[in-house]
Amino acid sequence: MLEHGRLFFSRLDRFDDPFEGSVNQPTIELLDEALKPYSAQTSGRLVFEQTLPKLRKWTMVNCWHMNDFESAAMWKLYAVLDRAIAVQSTYGRLRESLKDATESIFIGKINYISYEADRMPVRNMFHPFLHKRRSFEHERELRAIVQFTEDAFKNEKEPPEDGIWVNCDLDILVEHICVSPSSPKWFRELLQQILKRYGRAFTLQQSSLAAKPLF
Repeated sequence: MLEHGRLFFSRLDRFDDPFEGSVNQPTIELLDEALKPYSAQTSGRLVFEQTLPKLRKWTMVNCWHMNDFESAAMWKLYAVLDRAIAVQSTYGRLRESLKDATESIFIGKINYISYEADRMPVRNMFHPFLHKRRSFEHERELRAIVQFTEDAFKNEKEPPEDGIWVNCDLDILVEHICVSPSSPKWFRELLQQILKRYGRAFTLQQSSLAAKPLF
């Protein structure tokens, strides 16, 4: 991020969860109902089968964890080593920092649903990318999405290998940088040197989880 001066959006089909960008049976049935007045030849399943596999390759995502406080679980899940950081921002900062991006960006919260019973809306093709199974509720995810719909269906070129870098004002985006609760002193000093080298005045804060009990 420092090297490019931009924000990375990953290809959605590179994520570990195989359900990313998918729909469930209740949603297929909902689209079947919506299509009935217009066509007897097209089914909800056929529509999704023809669109979602292509869109998954052309949907780029940047993910954030929303919370009013630090999550020990998120540190353990996403910071395997003690040499890790978390960038703290806000929704307003994220939106403002992307104002000069050349791509159209949608920002929305993930909805966590039962894939056995709940329906997703079928009003547009963003919805499959804004719903996940309830097993992931701990992530409390906010997601910025770039979707190249036209490229997905033209079949004229290959999608980016892993994702894209999007123009972003990092000075607006970054409220401060939080350092892993178990990080050693030398790691924080190294971060200060790296930020200075790149001309960034971001504030470094030790994770509040590193605080010592009174007794």
